[in-house]
Amino acid sequence: MQAVSRSRAREDLGVPIRDSDIGALYRHWCALLEGRIAPRREEIDPADLPASLLPKIFIIQIGARFDDHRCTLAGTALRSWTGVELTGKRFGDLPIAVWNEAQAAYEHVVEQAAPYYRPGLASRTDPLRAYDKLLLPLSQNGLSITRIIGAISLRLRRAPAEGEGGGLEAVRL
Repeated sequence: MQAVSRSRAREDLGVPIRDSDIGALYRHWCALLEGRIAPRREEIDPADLPASLLPKIFIIQIGARFDDHRCTLAGTALRSWTGVELTGKRFGDLPIAVWNEAQAAYEHVVEQAAPYYRPGLASRTDPLRAYDKLLLPLSQNGLSITRIIGAISLRLRRAPAEGEGGGLEAVRL
């Protein structure tokens, strides 16, 4: 597996990060790379991150198969949004249909040792919500991806007021 440099990691996103909290996590991760494929979990210090990010953050321990990935940490915003306590749960045990459609994103991070960021994803479970998702690889051994740290920024989509034009608009929650 090839090491990902700081400049390469920044180019991999392809689009600017819109949410300031997600941007702070990404910048912190980039600062810890130091020419490696990914930082170690122990290097991510919550004290170095904005307090407003913590409810949006999650950590996934990589298993042998996608169904075996386990959520070892999930912020309160994720529990509120999904209605499920995700901490400690294997992906295969979660009653959430979106895990199957998210599989390609997680596989990208693990196989490419590269960040994944997508803004404005439509919620499959709530058409009035959209979200931005960032997934970042972590490596305990410096050889393979053993965890993923990520964040989701949920937005409420609203119909435009009279005279504002057509389409749904994103509103930060």
